[in-house]
Amino acid sequence: MNRPLHGAKTWQLARLDLPEALHEAVMAAQRMRAHGARTRQMQYIGKVMRQLEPTVLSRVRAALTPGRVVPPRP
Repeated sequence: MNRPLHGAKTWQLARLDLPEALHEAVMAAQRMRAHGARTRQMQYIGKVMRQLEPTVLSRVRAALTPGRVVPPRP
């Protein structure tokens, strides 16, 4: 699931309201050009995502799935 995050536009990331650590990791991955560095960053993004609460993770997943409505954040 971190691949769609990596490919998301800046305005899409802003709408997701990601936790700060995840947002910074995704933005850093988008700036990286070296394949090895990008691979390590993607692994780090996966680690950060595994630490998220299930409700936050499901909200992000729903936002990245085309055709699904994103539920409002409580």
